Amino acid sequence: MSSESTTDPANLARQLDEVTRRDAEFRLKTIQRFRELDEQLRSTRERMEALSLELGERNTYIHQLHVEQDATRNEFARIHDDLATYSQWLAAAEDETAALRAKLERIRTSWAWRYGTPLRVLQRLFGASDRGTAPPPPVITIDSSLVYYLHTSPFRIFRERTAALRGWVYSKEPSPITAVRARVGALEFIGRHGLPEPETAAVHRLAGGPHERPGFEIPLTLAPGRQLLVLEAQIDHREWRAFLATPVWVEPRVDTDRKDEGNHP
Repeated sequence: MSSESTTDPANLARQLDEVTRRDAEFRLKTIQRFRELDEQLRSTRERMEALSLELGERNTYIHQLHVEQDATRNEFARIHDDLATYSQWLAAAEDETAALRAKLERIRTSWAWRYGTPLRVLQRLFGASDRGTAPPPPVITIDSSLVYYLHTSPFRIFRERTAALRGWVYSKEPSPITAVRARVGALEFIGRHGLPEPETAAVHRLAGGPHERPGFEIPLTLAPGRQLLVLEAQIDHREWRAFLATPVWVEPRVDTDRKDEGNHP
């Protein structure tokens, strides 16, 4: 029976078919497993690329935070120096005021002041009509519909004659801002507007609107002393509206060469 079954053509055909079927099933399972592994590998690569991109963006963001943190520290250091300078100026002004008050008190108690009192009264009576009244200071109206932020704060002493104010401004109204400028006394400085501020646009939801690029930069050339700085935005090529008005101090620069020349005969 065993020899007949092994030599039976029909039985051999059935065995061959069984072996062929098993081989086909094995090949099919191998291909399916290969495809599954290939899909997993592709998904893993995509995930790794996404993680790598996210890591790069996070590193860039962290680097930007470090840069902004350093800039903030430098700004605080400058403000601290300015406060120290203000304190020195205030102390000097208080000493000068005390000295002037003491001098004025000595003058008022002198005989010359007492004998000159009638003449001063007559001068006030007859000279009051000749003196002109000083013009009132200009009234600056701040537009509350303008939202702004300054990267370079003007609330400090300017130690250089030239400076640049950088920041962003947009209007709560739909009309676009078409220009920005700074006014210092009679001087006017036109700045660049429409600079990109992607984080500001994202936070304030300005993308796709008329205020999508709210950044600006205004170069300034200032004279020494106390001055009034006014920042304005032009609405739709028509009217100018102020969004900041603040006094600024420009520290005078000492000309050492001329000072040295004056000391020589």
